[in-house]
Amino acid sequence: MKKVLLLNPPAQGIYNKDCFCSHPSKANYLYHPLDLVIQSGFLKDAFEVEVLDAMALGLPEAECYRRALKARPEAIVFLTGFHTWQTDWPLVASIKGALGSVLIGCGDILWGNSLQAMERYPLLDGIILDFTAPGVRWYLTGQEENIQGMVYRSGDRVVEKTDANARGEFSYPVPCHERFPLEEYTIPVALHHPYVSLLSNYGCPFHCYFCPCGSQSFKNRRIDNVMEELGYIRSLGIREIRFRDNTFSADRGHAMEICSRMARDGFRFTWSCLSRVDVVDETVLATMKKAGCHTIFFGVECGNDLMRTRYKNGVTTKKVLETFSLCRALGIRTLAHFMVGFPGEGVASINETVRFALDLNPDFVSFTVLEARPGTRYRQEAVARGWISPEDWTQARCFSDPRLLSNHELDRLQRQALRRFYLRPRYILRRMLNIKSAYELQNLVSGGLSLTRTLLTAARSKGGRPPGAACRGRRPYPEP
Repeated sequence: MKKVLLLNPPAQGIYNKDCFCSHPSKANYLYHPLDLVIQSGFLKDAFEVEVLDAMALGLPEAECYRRALKARPEAIVFLTGFHTWQTDWPLVASIKGALGSVLIGCGDILWGNSLQAMERYPLLDGIILDFTAPGVRWYLTGQEENIQGMVYRSGDRVVEKTDANARGEFSYPVPCHERFPLEEYTIPVALHHPYVSLLSNYGCPFHCYFCPCGSQSFKNRRIDNVMEELGYIRSLGIREIRFRDNTFSADRGHAMEICSRMARDGFRFTWSCLSRVDVVDETVLATMKKAGCHTIFFGVECGNDLMRTRYKNGVTTKKVLETFSLCRALGIRTLAHFMVGFPGEGVASINETVRFALDLNPDFVSFTVLEARPGTRYRQEAVARGWISPEDWTQARCFSDPRLLSNHELDRLQRQALRRFYLRPRYILRRMLNIKSAYELQNLVSGGLSLTRTLLTAARSKGGRPPGAACRGRRPYPEP
């Protein structure tokens, strides 16, 4: 039986690269490489599957290279992102050069530039366009007629096949969760450890200007298939899960049925998810709570409706306040996502967003500097207006008016926003009084210390690209 290596390369720092949305960790959290996790289910019956998550294990490049060569896989499926491409590609290309393995990539930088990447990087044999489709399995077994959701080489041609089941339903075999280093994955909101990630839907029916998820056709996962995986997770003794849907409850009826069955079948999981304030109401939230939901991540993005309308977020301040109030009344914790650095935005607008975050007073908050991510309308506009080069796929920051805010100033304002929110004595006391488990206390202390170190380290730097975005010095393995 042929061996397939599922590889998450290392980096100088912690990066989450899955679900076509790569980003650096602001503290010490690391998500499951869900793309690879799901692919393990498709591959497990036809191949010997080996997992090497060098990011989770904290391996240096030389050790990752050594272990990959020792495994001697006939095929490698690797995860990457535009933040880490400059270190990921030399490593995986060198491994292919040494072993001659089939090389298939997955990640936002490849997904957003798939045909160009196949031309620019001839060592690439394929790129995953939909990680919930079994394209890799069919490609490796020579069943080209069945391939979906993939760009691949077929002789001298490059063939692109999108998912034929787009906008319908999908399912995937139960993944090999236990083959991944589960103890190494963390999220700041978890009540128990370890935890497992899964999907109940894929893509997103909304089309925010700055988010790549709307470029992925929305489809629901078959409910029986979700229940099957939940049963397997329970058999592993895992209590905490995270639905990695881009928008949980985007289809109200589908989400309600899943939650109702979770409650009825007595799974007793504690879980979190990402959603929108305009797709949940009191009935949906109460049903989610009964099924074990303890935390919801909401994209609030900014502090005023004018900015949200301009950038097609589609939610209003009134709805944000209403939904966060409902969650508070039901005992569901909230994490509010905010971004700074919208085109034309200055200090006054960013301070307005921070004040709104403080008034909203969620349980957790995230401030992110806006980036022109692959597959977004923002990146399309940035390229069309000449704000960034179409040739530099790793360039994330762009400025419509460089006289407003520099990279360094945006990073400083982001750190300042995090400090203003998290270092309030009243906030710290509230978090301590609401701890629900020993692991949550451990997570709170560990995450707090890590975030503090990150803020202090970044404050001493001169800003610019995040650590690990570029490789420095001589590589510890042969050049491809």
